[in-house]
Amino acid sequence: MSKRILVVDDDEMMRKLLKDVLAYYNYEIETATNGEEAHRNIAEKIAKTEKLPDMIITDLEMPEMSGEELAEKIGDLNILNGSNIKVILMSGNHDELHRIEKSAIRKNIDLFIQKPLSPSRFLVEVENLLQ
Repeated sequence: MSKRILVVDDDEMMRKLLKDVLAYYNYEIETATNGEEAHRNIAEKIAKTEKLPDMIITDLEMPEMSGEELAEKIGDLNILNGSNIKVILMSGNHDELHRIEKSAIRKNIDLFIQKPLSPSRFLVEVENLLQ
């Protein structure tokens, strides 16, 4: 069974790029435009007892709910439901990414990736986290 990944980014081109690359490698992909939409998607899956994503790949800076806030909520869901949704946080803002890496929320984020992405490194990191 292929792994499910939820890609969350307010940049349509980035969402499409990640979706296309990951789908090419046989991952099941869903997308959301911000953290609020992603959180709602997961809450609906829990309510319907549907399969949750194995991983969330999210941008840091988005409207309505940031990737940082989403990671915190996913950490809470992992604890409450006994799930183990992996979270990759991406950002082009090196200073913000570094700040979050050093903060307490770090425990809910499995990997930080600086944009622009190296596709080959990105795929290796995704595969490693999902094993």
